[in-house]
Amino acid sequence: MQQLGVKSVNVLVNNAGISNPYMQSDSLAERAALWQGYIATNLTAPFLLEAVLPLMVQGEGSIIHVSSTRALQSERHSEGYAAAKAGLLGLTHAQAASLAPKHIRVNAVLPGWIDTSGTPEDITQEQHEWQWTGSVGSPADIAELVLFLADPAKSGFITGQHFVADGGVTKRMTYPE
Repeated sequence: MQQLGVKSVNVLVNNAGISNPYMQSDSLAERAALWQGYIATNLTAPFLLEAVLPLMVQGEGSIIHVSSTRALQSERHSEGYAAAKAGLLGLTHAQAASLAPKHIRVNAVLPGWIDTSGTPEDITQEQHEWQWTGSVGSPADIAELVLFLADPAKSGFITGQHFVADGGVTKRMTYPE
């Protein structure tokens, strides 16, 4: 653990992963390879981050997994991404249970559409209005939620939970016209 150059860790945010959710291929072998990539990167790697546990501060330690609303709803050809992000929800509550004796909290954030494009002008007014909040999310929206969950003074009684930040989209009930 000396490789990290720190003596303690208060917060671990797992935000790395494969972000393209689509596995479009007619080849089962290609789809299986993509599946393995999603599971290895978006689910197994967050589990392996437990390597920092010996450095986590008991009573103040917080692990925050960044999942996705695709853990709760899907589009075609997104099986690997959806399964890995849903797996993070199971990992979240299982780690919360396992780490409870050490008073290390574990939670998950499920972002919806967050504009990380760098070209917000490409998002149409109709796309903004699809969100109940009237706009597509920004990285700052997710960062504020992560900061809240990282702060034991504000969220010390919260563990094993997942928080959807998606402008209300997952609660929409839409029928064909």
